[in-house]
Amino acid sequence: MVIEKVSIIGLGAVGCTVAPYIISYLPEKNVRIIAGGKRKERLEQNGIIVNNTLIEKLNATKKL
Repeated sequence: MVIEKVSIIGLGAVGCTVAPYIISYLPEKNVRIIAGGKRKERLEQNGIIVNNTLIEKLNATKKL
């Protein structure tokens, strides 16, 4: 079996850890991050940040 598309629901501690690996493995159009409210706004503006380090800058129009 080959994983072709992935949706990540929320980016808490685990999601922030695995998302960059998934994003680097699959084509950008096949990865979707599902977030809402203030978290969505922060991700669109800042990308994925863990311990004050930018992990992944997201293309918000395609991924959120």
